[in-house]
Amino acid sequence: MLTAETLKRHFPALAAAEVYDTIDSTNARAVALARAGAGDLTLILSDSQSRGRGRVARAFYSPPGTGIYLTLLTRPRVATALLSHLTPLAAVATAEAIEQVTGAKVGVKWVNDLWLGEKKMTGILVEGAFRPDGTPDYAVIGIGINVGRMTFPEELAGYATSIANATGTDPDRDALTLALVDRLLTRLAAFPEGDFLDAYRARSVLDGRDVTVVRGTETFDARVLGIDADGALRLSLPDGSLRTLSSGEIAHVSPRRT
Repeated sequence: MLTAETLKRHFPALAAAEVYDTIDSTNARAVALARAGAGDLTLILSDSQSRGRGRVARAFYSPPGTGIYLTLLTRPRVATALLSHLTPLAAVATAEAIEQVTGAKVGVKWVNDLWLGEKKMTGILVEGAFRPDGTPDYAVIGIGINVGRMTFPEELAGYATSIANATGTDPDRDALTLALVDRLLTRLAAFPEGDFLDAYRARSVLDGRDVTVVRGTETFDARVLGIDADGALRLSLPDGSLRTLSSGEIAHVSPRRT
């Protein structure tokens, strides 16, 4: 596994790097560091997590020896409304790294999952905080990639996969980690500019498919028309009305029509 010194040597732009055999959550550690005043581009990497976090307070399965679990703390000087774009930016950077190292074709399941085939192999969780004047203070970009051959718990086996499970090839985790950090730093250096929203939209695996959406206490069925230029999901409802979602959860995706 990579060391903090190796990461700093490869990426001088990093303010600091911490590497763990195990940690409760790389995001939790990054938030604690951010609150303590850690600098822009502080990286946390761990071989496993005991309480890895996903969206909507879900756990993220993070066993040792098989995945990449990292969080990058950044302090973007952008308008508050643009912070939501960090999720598609991270999704594109991660997809680019996986494709670069493995040659596999990676899809995006709006809003924060990456798929190989019809199963999830990467989750992204972006969290942030604001200054008293409402401007962004920091954001932490958490990424978990299932890399090696994995046996998933029963509750995950139906929709989770890893790169090795899906492709039959077990990629080098260190090489993939270096590619991931490189793509993240490159994309962030240009943020909020760049073509990441176009690249995100082009990778959508939901276009044309029927889905079930959960948004707060509301649940409804819809057909996905696509992702708009701001990263929001465009939907057609059964009554023929149209709706655009900037947040929400896709709880069910119908099989791809043939």
